Amino acid sequence: MSKLQVMFAELMQDIKKSEKANEKARAKAYEKLRQELKQELQQANETQQLMLQQANEKLLGKTEEQIQENSAKLSTLTDQLQDLKETFMTLIEIAENLVASAEEKAVNVKEQIKNLKRKIKKINDSMKKWTTSEQKVEAMIQEVKYSVNMKYREIQEKLKQDEEHSYRLIEAERQSMIYQIHHQTECSSAVKDAAHSLTTELNNILSSNCDSISQLMEINSLKASIEPLHDIHKSFDNEVQVSDKRLKALENSVDDLLVLIRKLLPRPWAYSENITLNQDTAHVCLDVSADERELKYSTKQRIVPIKNECFTTAQNILANQKFSNGRHYWEVTVQSNEEWTIGVASESIARNGNKRDVTLGQNKNSWVLQLVDGDYYIMHNNESIALDIRERMNRLGVFLDYEEGRLSFYKTDNKWNHIFTFKCKFRGAVFPAFSLGCRQKKTWPLIMCHLVPIPDFERLSDIQEDIDSECSDKSSVQLPEK
Repeated sequence: MSKLQVMFAELMQDIKKSEKANEKARAKAYEKLRQELKQELQQANETQQLMLQQANEKLLGKTEEQIQENSAKLSTLTDQLQDLKETFMTLIEIAENLVASAEEKAVNVKEQIKNLKRKIKKINDSMKKWTTSEQKVEAMIQEVKYSVNMKYREIQEKLKQDEEHSYRLIEAERQSMIYQIHHQTECSSAVKDAAHSLTTELNNILSSNCDSISQLMEINSLKASIEPLHDIHKSFDNEVQVSDKRLKALENSVDDLLVLIRKLLPRPWAYSENITLNQDTAHVCLDVSADERELKYSTKQRIVPIKNECFTTAQNILANQKFSNGRHYWEVTVQSNEEWTIGVASESIARNGNKRDVTLGQNKNSWVLQLVDGDYYIMHNNESIALDIRERMNRLGVFLDYEEGRLSFYKTDNKWNHIFTFKCKFRGAVFPAFSLGCRQKKTWPLIMCHLVPIPDFERLSDIQEDIDSECSDKSSVQLPEK
């Protein structure tokens, strides 16, 4: 916008200068012609009068030959006057042509100004649409944030409630066990007292002078009283063991919940990366945008020095990012492209030579998802698996777990759906890899999705808003009518 305003200002200055110069030139030309004509006429008149006076004086004393000589001189002066008249008319014609040319230029400038006004109006309309779109995006983001926040609150509330219920069960079990212990203590005390009484009675029986038969009968009677006490003592241990199993069962249920959560969390996008494209590896038919986030196939080959890392046999390109450990996730917008390949490739993949060694998915150094002729395939080492995907995808997610040897693909248009997972052992570093087919009637760029926020994005946005505001103020200036 600032360049357009500068060009417009310069054009207006040139127009004003041209008009002023034309007016000055026209006035100066008229004035100069008038003065020259006046001087020439004055000089001619003076000369003519002088010559006539001299002729009249000489007529008295000179011959007819002198009269003829003076007539010849007069004829010469007349010719000179005619030449001056013709010169004056020529100058007038030139001046009129200059005026006509200036008027024609003024008409052209007016038309250019009208065109500039139309363009500026279109730019202002576009800026208004962009502002409206940005407002819609912000509103949508706030709505999604609120929805996600409410869902996480519900999850937290459910977990909190489940935790409280678990603690309540634990407390109930604690109280039950304490009650059992207290009950056992009381029973033990009663058993102890009963045993003490029995012992005392036994001692009394043994020390008494009763006959043996009477003592034996009393001892048998006491033995019958001891057996229930023994059964009560055995039941104490069994009850304690049952209470311990209940606690273990509760703990195991929490373990099951933890295992389930660990399966769900963290999700792949917790390991998001902002992927950028390495221009030095691109085939000459692939164009990379200035921000290294968009890739497009071009029928016009780039004229660039071929580097060692550049693919020459297949339309491939690698990312700048290289992974040799950890977990990583990125997404790509494939749009309406009819032929593309996305996945990862080893650092050792061939860049030229045998086409199979270079083409993604046809060698042991690449693992990819491919779209060809409307069908989706998983490809590795020239082996393919046809996928039952009937709905064309617009956005693809890729998750790499290097240590676990897993490479997963997800359809992320509306819902996050798993497509396929490679299980392998990577040897050496791998790069995100991409390829675009050359058989499409029309191609759209593959876009590396922005998943990780930029730290200074808000500051950059404020700067851009100031620039846009300044451009908008300048573009809204009323242009003078000519």
